[in-house]
Parts: sequence; C-alpha cells; structure tokens
Amino acid sequence: MKTLAAHLYTSANLSGLRLKVYLYIVGCGGATSEEVEAGLGLRHQTVSARLNELEHRYCLLTTEKLDVRTTSSGRNARVYRERKPKEKAETE
Repeated sequence: MKTLAAHLYTSANLSGLRLKVYLYIVGCGGATSEEVEAGLGLRHQTVSARLNELEHRYCLLTTEKLDVRTTSSGRNARVYRERKPKEKAETE
C-alpha cells in the first residue's frame, strides 16, 4: 500500500512545498493562509502561491461564507480544507 505522500505525488503531482502545505492543512482539518505561514515558517508569498496552485489542482477548497476565521489583524480569512473525491466530481 502506498503512503499518503506517495499517493498524492503520483495522483496530483504534489511534491516539495506544495505537498508540505497540503499535508499541513489536512493534518489541521483546515487552515488559513496565516496559520499555514506560522505553522510551517514560510513567507506569505510562498504560501499564497502554493494555496492557489492547490486550489487549481482541485486538492483544496474554501467556503468563504461558512468557513471564515479571524486573523491576527482582526480581518476575516478564508479557511482552506481538503477537497474530498465527491466534491471534486461535483465541481468539474
């Protein structure tokens, strides 16, 4: 049986920082960009780009109206979470 990381690498071509960000979000059950930045010690530009790529690969989704958290500056932020296979089929 493949490990989760090996499966993700072959099925969605996730590797490097993209995989690291994805696994962090899945492990947390969802996270904002700011939470990923703090948790992984990465810069905002790096995290923002990886989240964008993961959304476009149908690995992550956000539900802005239902899934919002407050940032350290008091603003609302989208929460990214894993997109389940059923959710992938519904959006395509």
